[in-house]
Amino acid sequence: MRTGIAVLALAAAAAAAPFTAAFDGIRTELVDRRDDDLAGDLDRAQRRQLRAVLAALARLDRPADDLADDVRTAATVYRTLERAFPAEFAPPVITDPPPDLSDAVDDSLADLLAATGAAYDGLAASVPSMPEGRLKARAEKARLAARAALDLVPGTGPASRAARPLGKAHRFVARGLALVARSAGE
Repeated sequence: MRTGIAVLALAAAAAAAPFTAAFDGIRTELVDRRDDDLAGDLDRAQRRQLRAVLAALARLDRPADDLADDVRTAATVYRTLERAFPAEFAPPVITDPPPDLSDAVDDSLADLLAATGAAYDGLAASVPSMPEGRLKARAEKARLAARAALDLVPGTGPASRAARPLGKAHRFVARGLALVARSAGE
């Protein structure tokens, strides 16, 4: 009986995973904080941080079947962590070492940006080869909107500010790729 429960638990954990590996660093840092820094007797601020860590881990455990799910998860997790750990996401002072949590957030944002950029590159390469017509015009419009949204992703500042234009860019890329696929099927 215990073997069956363990198999079900492992299957549930495998099913509830992000679409990309962009959150591995954040997950590791949050688990370490939960188990080490936020264990035992906690004051009010630490309890708030523990709730934020648990909420972020729960959000990271949600199943994702495409990059858009990961981008939405990133926006929520980044916002939650920036509110709970404001000192770690403040602009760094040159002499201070960078905090682990904000580094993990920045790394995951870079991974999501790279994945969206790669999808955009695929769209940009596919649109010119489409046959002339309404679908090509709509795909080109989606490509231009995606490029504009990618240009709005800030290079510095809070990651939660980058998540919104990144999500918009991904939606436009997905729309354009769907039009390319539809055009290929006709």
